[in-house]
Amino acid sequence: MVSYPAWNYYPRNVRPPEWVEGFLSVIHDAAPHISTTEPRIGVTSDMVLRHLAAGLQGLGFVVETGKTVAGKIRRPVLFGDNGRAEVSYEIDAFHDGYGIVVEAEAGRGARGNAVYRDIVRTSLILDARYLAPAASGCLSPSERGP
Repeated sequence: MVSYPAWNYYPRNVRPPEWVEGFLSVIHDAAPHISTTEPRIGVTSDMVLRHLAAGLQGLGFVVETGKTVAGKIRRPVLFGDNGRAEVSYEIDAFHDGYGIVVEAEAGRGARGNAVYRDIVRTSLILDARYLAPAASGCLSPSERGP
């Protein structure tokens, strides 16, 4: 098992599933670009996701490819008449076989506790069984100070 990134699996009295090791390897391989062990300026959530995308896709994840409708990943939350999804959430990546939602957070989003929003939203997403937040607490150019 890799030492970077630092991670936890809950509940603590259950062994982490087999997929965790592969997921952590993807994060580890992207460390030179996303690690916050050294201060970084200007890293965004989109940049973090871009560095993780190929590795996640190699594990069977569908990954957001852009900000257009075609590039977004929408997962249903509530259904209405005739079984049509009425409410959906946009997420960064999803593994259909394991039900893993990945949310990449960096900069202000990571420091603003967006992970708590991600926990609640993931609990509502159809077929979601796990949330794997990939957070990087980087500084934006405006936050670095003089």
